[in-house]
Amino acid sequence: MKSPVLIVFALSLSLSLVSLPALSQKKSEEQPQIRLAVSTLAEPSTNQPLISLTVDALKKEFGQANVKVTVYPLPKLEKAVRNGEADVFISSSGTFRRLADSGARSVGTIVSEKLSDPNKSEGSALIVRSARSDLIHLEDLKGKTIAANMRYGFSGHLMVLHEIFKKGFNPNKFFGETIFIGHDVEKIVQKVLNGEIDGGILRTCYWEEYAERNKLDKNLIRVIDPKKDSNLVCQHTSELFPNWTIATTPSASPEIARRVVKSILSVEPSDKNGLYWGLSTDFTQLDQLLKDLEIGPFEVKKKELVQTFLRHYQTEILVFLLLIMIGLFHHLRVRHLVRKRTEQLNFAHKQTRLIEAKYNKMQKVGIVGLLSSTVAHEIRQPLGAIQFFAKGMESNLKKNDKPNVSHFISITEKIIDEAQKADKTIQKIRKLASEGQTLQKIDIKNEIERLLDEALVTSGLQKKAAGIEVEGEPRELLADRMCFDLVFSNILRNACEYISTISNPKLKIKIEFRENRVIVDILNNGAPVDLDLLQSSKLFSSKKQGFGFGLPIAIGLVENMGGKIDFKVPEEEGLRVTVTLPYGGKNG
Repeated sequence: MKSPVLIVFALSLSLSLVSLPALSQKKSEEQPQIRLAVSTLAEPSTNQPLISLTVDALKKEFGQANVKVTVYPLPKLEKAVRNGEADVFISSSGTFRRLADSGARSVGTIVSEKLSDPNKSEGSALIVRSARSDLIHLEDLKGKTIAANMRYGFSGHLMVLHEIFKKGFNPNKFFGETIFIGHDVEKIVQKVLNGEIDGGILRTCYWEEYAERNKLDKNLIRVIDPKKDSNLVCQHTSELFPNWTIATTPSASPEIARRVVKSILSVEPSDKNGLYWGLSTDFTQLDQLLKDLEIGPFEVKKKELVQTFLRHYQTEILVFLLLIMIGLFHHLRVRHLVRKRTEQLNFAHKQTRLIEAKYNKMQKVGIVGLLSSTVAHEIRQPLGAIQFFAKGMESNLKKNDKPNVSHFISITEKIIDEAQKADKTIQKIRKLASEGQTLQKIDIKNEIERLLDEALVTSGLQKKAAGIEVEGEPRELLADRMCFDLVFSNILRNACEYISTISNPKLKIKIEFRENRVIVDILNNGAPVDLDLLQSSKLFSSKKQGFGFGLPIAIGLVENMGGKIDFKVPEEEGLRVTVTLPYGGKNG
């Protein structure tokens, strides 16, 4: 028989053995629940092996079932932290500092055996193809197309933007286009190598690792403006900042934070990169980046500043807005008045053009009227000759029964010739009335000599017998030939007739070109002219002085061509007529 004591001991031991699993299960159930949020940028990444070891360490510390791991895209991770849906999170140090205003506190930062300073263990590289000789410095990429992981990616975007800011450029308007790839940053390297984009932003050492993994020549890629750091073998464009960070949120108790620190510090360095958890003590440079770029907590402060400003200066703002409304109303009113006035001015301008057209037409009609009133003068000579010849033929026919046919034929030819002269004159006047001026090139000296010869024949003078000189070099003038001929034929014919009655006739014609004007000076030695009468009445001068109705025609045509006629009486004798015309027509 066994002893009652032994029986009681055995029962107690049995109960203890039975209750051990239950006690163990109870202890596990009492462990706190840990909600761990991990950024998607952790995979694939150099940091991934260390993060996997970290998750294992936390599960060992808190129990397999008590650690819930959720992988978030970056925007959702930030949202989860701010909404209290995570107790611990792992992300870039940039993301951690953006969430500092939510109560997040760093408990560890990734360092390596190569870079043991937790405050300077991560950077960014802006890469281009080495063949791009036009892309040497950061400034050369202004307006170019680049690729990055995402807008708020720390080493994959923001670090390079900060370098742009420090060089004095607006980082938001520096690149022509930025393509955001996501966490699959291998595409960035491929697009750069293929020449699809001008450059790409990678975390430090990513290109070197990619080239080694894919057995590529590292010289295919060049890092823009690499920093000179003796502590880092890989080239980088940006300054160095703290690496990935593990942080607690206000949802985690101090005890959880202590045990998290204990767990991560016990993790041995992972793989060949030798990554492990350290403690960063200086986020000053990182905070300056966020401040300069106006993101994270500094963006929130800016919004709060705006709200505070609106709250304190509400009355002033309302007055200012009222003034703006008044100014806008005034602007619209003035704009309306200006538009209305512009329409009125356009209408007035249109009417002015119509009036000018009517005036020009009236001016032309006036000249034509003057020409019409003096047609008799222009054709008087041929009509008189026709009458004379016709009366001679009539008289001869009455006296002779057998007229001289050849004589009559000669007279008929003369009548026809004079009639053609009259018709030619009328056609010239009619053409001027209907068409106005038609500009063409005229050799002024040759034309004046031709008109002079015609005037000499009409007046009965001989060029050699009379002291007639024409000075000037042959040169082309842009003018209406008909107007030109009418002007100078009248002046020359009157001059020749004027000196035809004196014993020692002289006529000197001088042609000069001055700037954009041509000056024709016609001087004769006839009897003195009553200049006052001539200048006071341009519409009439007595034929007694050698001028008929042809002079007003010449004056009107010259003025219509944009020129003028001057009359002077030399001290000795005669009359000087000076005609000034624009060298290139009416508009010069």
